[in-house]
Amino acid sequence: MYGIIANAALPVVAATSGSAVLSKVVSLLTGGIGFLGGAMIVWGAVTIGINVHNGASGNGSAIASGVGVAVGGAIIAAAAAYFGTLDLSWV
Repeated sequence: MYGIIANAALPVVAATSGSAVLSKVVSLLTGGIGFLGGAMIVWGAVTIGINVHNGASGNGSAIASGVGVAVGGAIIAAAAAYFGTLDLSWV
């Protein structure tokens, strides 16, 4: 059994520099957080649209909640865009 494990072909992973790994991590985080911000903007807009469509039957708090989610999503998307512009030359 130990011979099989010892002779197993393991994939060779190319050595990468720390700056390449950090750049990849920043790129993945920027994309994921930006997607989350965009999804929140859409969810807030849908919430606003549903509650405005239902008429003025006391849905002010739900409309305010939708506005809050949309604005929060915009802030998150802007933060993700800024995060992607950070200087990584110090690595």
